[in-house]
This record gives sequence, C-alpha cells and structure tokens, in this order.
Amino acid sequence: LNVFFFRSESLTKFNGFWALISPDEVTCEGRVALLPISTPSQNSNLNSPKIFLLETSGRATLNPRQACAIESALRFTNLNVFVLIRSPFLNLSDVTTCHLFKLSKETNTTTTNLYFREIQPDRDLKGHKFYATFLSDALRLAYLYNYGGWYGDLDFIYLRSLAKENGSILAATGGKNPSLCSNIRVVPPQVFHPIRLHTMKFLWSKEELTPAFWNQTKRDAWAIHFFSYLTSSKEVTKNSRKEAYSYLAPIYCPNSFASVEEF
Repeated sequence: LNVFFFRSESLTKFNGFWALISPDEVTCEGRVALLPISTPSQNSNLNSPKIFLLETSGRATLNPRQACAIESALRFTNLNVFVLIRSPFLNLSDVTTCHLFKLSKETNTTTTNLYFREIQPDRDLKGHKFYATFLSDALRLAYLYNYGGWYGDLDFIYLRSLAKENGSILAATGGKNPSLCSNIRVVPPQVFHPIRLHTMKFLWSKEELTPAFWNQTKRDAWAIHFFSYLTSSKEVTKNSRKEAYSYLAPIYCPNSFASVEEF
C-alpha cells in the first residue's frame, strides 16, 4: 500500500515564487546549524499550507536526487516546504546541499518558502538495524498529527500545486476510482504513482520515451515516484529520451540537476 498523507485545519491559497541562482553567487564552505522544528517562535509558518520532507539517516548533506524532490516541491506545490533533518547542521561544503540551502528562507527572505529544521526525536530505537526506517515512519505521522500539512518522500518529483487540496486526509491506493469516506479522500494510484512499481522500467527505458508517453503519464499525476531503494544505483546519463530523471529534472528541479556532474 502506497500512502500519501495530508491533514489540514483550514488552508488558503499560497503563492510562492523563487528564481534560479547563479553558481557564482554561492560560496560553498563550512556548515550551518539548524533551528529545531520544536521552537514555535522560529516556526510561525507551520500554521500555513506546507509539506514535510524527512531525511532521517543522520547525514548532514542531501544527495542530488533528494535535492530534486525538495526543489520540485518548492517550485510546483505552492506550499511551504519544511525539510526535517536528524543532523543538527548542514554541511555546506557539499555543493548540492549548499545551493539548496542558499535558496532557503534563512538566506533569502523575499523569494523562497523553504525551511531546513532539525528534528530531535526520542532515541529509544537508536542503534536498531532499521532505526532510520522506523523513525521516518513514526515521524511522518507525528508531524502531520501535530501540525497538519502534507508529507512526501525524498524520492519523488513534484509536478503541480497541492495547495488547493485541503480539508481531508488523502491516500493513494490500488483502486481505480477516487472515493470519499468520512473525511478521508482516496485517489487512484496514478495521482502519485503514474509509473508504478511493475512498470518502473519506464524510469530507465531501452526504448525512446515519446512526448505522447509523457503527456499520458503526467496527465493526472501530481508527482512521480522514483523508488530510490531500487533505483539509487542506476546511472543518470542525461539522456532525456530514455531516462525519466533526465526528462523531468531539467523542468522541475533544474538547479539540483545541474549542481553535479553525476546526478
């Protein structure tokens, strides 16, 4: 069961905009401490339309594909984007992480709605073999319960605004038709999984992916899942005719796509 969770009290339309920054405008060195998500005075925008993206491994950097998920969410969802990280700081010597942080609210007060925050969860599971997985599963529900908003994985590319989808809990399931049960809205899988697990060959295709294929794939989709646990080792050669990342990333996360030679 693939689930996309959303909870809201009452949302209003949020229009965010940000522009590309030139690489020569960014100094990538040192590290920056992150504010905790639990500091209310520093997190007034938690009351507005938002999406939470979690990195629970403890790393202080984000890889380019994670950055792509964040950038596409920032560009296209019309939500405040909160990136919650278990590390207390970001390592800005990593170019991708540096460029992404330079677009955050802490460094650019007028054009972005991107927030990096530290999470300080209970450490009871620390040391367990699947600690990061358990932590992510628990925190996504805890933060939605406490703050409302969206939760999304860091192996998606987000394609459209999510700000108007409010007032319900949203889930993607195996059914073909959307339905509403009490306050739970269930949407068909193509909304968040237009390329599903059994057809993921189209993420890296031996045959050319035509414009007609992409028009059909994106027609009803809000996001596309890249199944990182199966595809993280697959090479991106920037062949837009045969690789989904190479077709979508220049449109939906161009900064992240261009930040490194090997995406």
